[in-house]
Amino acid sequence: AFCYRQRSGYGVRFLCSLRAATQQKAN
Repeated sequence: AFCYRQRSGYGVRFLCSLRAATQQKAN
C-alpha cells in the first residue's frame, strides 16, 4: 500500500522490496 500510494514511480519498487524484506525478517 505504501509503495502504491507513492507518487514517485522510480525507485518506489526498490523501496517496496526493501520494506517487504525488512518486515518479513522482523516478523
